[in-house]
Amino acid sequence: MDDWAAESAKMSSIYANAFLTIAATASQDATEGCFRTTHPEDKRKPKEFTLNHRENDSMSTFATAEIHVGPQPLLKRGWVLQERLLSQRVIYFNEYELAWQCRTKVICECGGFEPIYSPLDTLFLDDPWMMIVEPYSHLRLGKEKDKLPALSGLASTFQNRPSFLQDQLSHNKPLGEYYAGLWQRNFVDHLCWYVRDASHKRLDKYRAPTWSWASVEDGILFWAALGSPVFTAHMLSAECFRSTADPYGQVSGGYVDLRTILIPAELHFGHTSKDHIIVGGATKTGKISKEIIFKGGLDLDVVDSKFDAANTIGIACAILGIWFYRTDKDVGDLHSVLALVLEPSQPDLKSLKRIGLVRRFEMKQDDYAPFRDMVNGHQKTIRIS
Repeated sequence: MDDWAAESAKMSSIYANAFLTIAATASQDATEGCFRTTHPEDKRKPKEFTLNHRENDSMSTFATAEIHVGPQPLLKRGWVLQERLLSQRVIYFNEYELAWQCRTKVICECGGFEPIYSPLDTLFLDDPWMMIVEPYSHLRLGKEKDKLPALSGLASTFQNRPSFLQDQLSHNKPLGEYYAGLWQRNFVDHLCWYVRDASHKRLDKYRAPTWSWASVEDGILFWAALGSPVFTAHMLSAECFRSTADPYGQVSGGYVDLRTILIPAELHFGHTSKDHIIVGGATKTGKISKEIIFKGGLDLDVVDSKFDAANTIGIACAILGIWFYRTDKDVGDLHSVLALVLEPSQPDLKSLKRIGLVRRFEMKQDDYAPFRDMVNGHQKTIRIS
């Protein structure tokens, strides 16, 4: 295991220092090689199309197909993403043509648009790590345990070679420590992932803390905050316990301590996610209020029998952020809230596990009132593992 971890950790230097990387894009496995027996000549010939403009009025035009649109099984593999992004130059042997990718250009023989998708195309956004993790999470891995190792070379490059992304890394501020797929600098932002329509149960073997996107099998998406922040949670400390010598690889445990608004609540499951209702808030007697704070807007991380319709479970909602933006005078300010849905490991809520993410967007003043009161109190330090 240690030998394998040591070798896989060298990925960043191997691919980054290669003069040229050859990708057999259209091949299912290593037995098929690079070269195809297809003949794209017919696909290159212009084809005639009839366009109906008005009644009894049509015209003919000719167009050539973008021949790079074809099966690309190699690009569906998780390990391949960092290999592509770390390489200085890649030549792709596609089904019908060759394509070229380097740090400045992506081109193909047919001259079509976007012959090879790359997450680096979206680096104008403030957090390129999120733009890489999101598509990576939807790719296929041969072994469950490879979720973090298959991205470790890229994580190492992000931290140790800031010039890799030039000025795109949020003004080159230090990323800080790396915790099971999340960076210290943007830790709360990186917690804002969710699974749309979860289809997998929680893994039998431990892979990552529940707050990490690496803990789930389904692909994830990130919520992006809009507007000005009224409140955001703060990471106080975190720790992950390595399974190998690779600081960006497998972990055997971990936790994070957050300072946030914590709402004791109950989750009432409906037949669909739109029917889920969260009631909560502490009363003077210490009991949970029956006031509805979230109706719908819940995305569960995993499939679990206790999440069946008509069930009710005790939970806690940890507010990640509250934002507002101004509209016209008639509507007034609108607020949005994003929160982790946590299941207590202990009755005192000191130890929690993540089970989902819930949001409520564009609330008017009356709907926002309960949250306004919470901003001035109910802040606690919690530990999520």
